[in-house]
Amino acid sequence: MQSRFNFRLSRDRENIRLKSELGGGSLLDVGCYPITFARFAFGEEPESVRASPHIDPGFGVDTRASVLMDFSGGRQAALLTGFDTQGGQGAVLYGDKGYIEIPQPFHPGPQSHFTVHTADGSETVPFDTGTMPFAPAIEQFNDCVLDGAEPLVPAQNAVGTLQVIREILSGS
Repeated sequence: MQSRFNFRLSRDRENIRLKSELGGGSLLDVGCYPITFARFAFGEEPESVRASPHIDPGFGVDTRASVLMDFSGGRQAALLTGFDTQGGQGAVLYGDKGYIEIPQPFHPGPQSHFTVHTADGSETVPFDTGTMPFAPAIEQFNDCVLDGAEPLVPAQNAVGTLQVIREILSGS
């Protein structure tokens, strides 16, 4: 699979995304999306992670990274993330019979879609979630805190993503 999440961020010293002391950096801001997407797509943690993060010398935070994650069975995820380049978001899942393109996997809009490509042709599948992208997560958090509901996604999922980010930033 391939995935990207990039945008151009103003180099404003007051922006929390550029403050190392407050957990700034592109991996924690936008990199977590393609990393989590890859882990969900393959249904497991990566066996290894190789990356080339760029640490901005003026801010001391990562502003872009190229990441290659190896999974069992020879499967790989190639990820690009950052906020000092253009590119937007997107993902492509490759299989032996075709591939699926997802133009907006992380923040789908009202006219979102994905396209399935096979030897027989392509089919675009439109979908409209009917909600703002983060609304279901906020509602589920509310249900957990106020009503004691079980989280739909366990906290261990966030821990797995953070372990990958820590591995990228530590260079190990």
